[in-house]
Amino acid sequence: MFKNKGPLMFINTVNSEIDDTNDQKIFDSRNKNHIEVKPREEVKVPEEIIEYSSEDNFAQESISRPKYIEERKIKNIIEMYNRNRPVLCNVVVGKEEIVGIPYKLDEEYLYIKLSEDSFDQVKLEAITDVIIIRF
Repeated sequence: MFKNKGPLMFINTVNSEIDDTNDQKIFDSRNKNHIEVKPREEVKVPEEIIEYSSEDNFAQESISRPKYIEERKIKNIIEMYNRNRPVLCNVVVGKEEIVGIPYKLDEEYLYIKLSEDSFDQVKLEAITDVIIIRF
């Protein structure tokens, strides 16, 4: 049908002169100016500053590190309970498993509702795992 099998569409670009302004930088891909990158000079830091910063980093790491296993998960579960969305969990303490709803967190203990009338408290250091059963 068509004997000429050239491209179907031609795109012509427009070249226009741009006035130089101080307010804007003009980037033109047609001008291939290679920018030479110079390596940064090494800055020497005094020993006192290095020692101080390493102690400071150690203090920050110890603060951000969780005190016990599953700390963040337990705090989120307690937050859900405070928003009237209790979470049924299986709290693993050694070889024992406690099924209930965690509702309060202390410095040393996690308080768990086993039923409407019965409650249990578990030492935080003894908790090995917290498994969410149902939201």
